[in-house]
Amino acid sequence: MLTAIKSSTNAKSVMLQLFDNKDLVKNRIRKFIKDNDDVEDIFQDVILKVHNALSLGKYQEEDKLMPWVMRIASNVSIDFIRRNKKFIDNICVEDCIFRTDCNIEENIINQQNKEYIFQCMNLLPLEQKEVVQLYYFEAYSFKEIAEMKNISINTALGRMRYAIKKLKKAMLPQLMAA
Repeated sequence: MLTAIKSSTNAKSVMLQLFDNKDLVKNRIRKFIKDNDDVEDIFQDVILKVHNALSLGKYQEEDKLMPWVMRIASNVSIDFIRRNKKFIDNICVEDCIFRTDCNIEENIINQQNKEYIFQCMNLLPLEQKEVVQLYYFEAYSFKEIAEMKNISINTALGRMRYAIKKLKKAMLPQLMAA
């Protein structure tokens, strides 16, 4: 039977190993998040989650430490994206649409980007467009969307996945020109 890490010496050893591999963990977070300040915040959240798991005895010494930490880093990154709802598959909608703290030239460019995103969204089939609008712009969960549209959660997720693929494909020429 596996024994949980309960002694503070073993927990300290695990935390030291985490800090020794912090660049590796941050690189995993950067696969999801591009902003360095957000990466630092998420790394701190990872540290807290690892510490809490150690305190509760959820980590088994025989488990592989770094894959466990990397899974936590991935999950915390995904939670961050969901909480902020500002990314569409690595395309930052917030920067393109909601940014107001810029000069006149940047405002014009942001307005053009916003119009381009909505033009691309108009190319989507109605079912996919609705899911994107409800999830990203009206902050509904997939469960709420499924109930609202009388479809399964998997259908809502599938529609989102296909919509993201189509949006990326449609937006690629604009992104390459920028």
